Amino acid sequence: MPDQPCDRRAITDAIRTSLERTAERARSDLEAPEDPEVGPPVPAAALAANALPEAPETTTTSINGSSRE
Repeated sequence: MPDQPCDRRAITDAIRTSLERTAERARSDLEAPEDPEVGPPVPAAALAANALPEAPETTTTSINGSSRE
């Protein structure tokens, strides 16, 4: 089977069109407040903080047996 020529312009146009459609969908999702599944953007730090388990109550016991928080 002979090699088919690569049409770089067609490939570039197809990628650009796909990216534009994806961006349009993302914008419309962010602008759709009536959709309960989609909300405002949340900072990554807030998401990371929510992903951490709750810290247990910590106490430190010294060698002589006294403890402090």
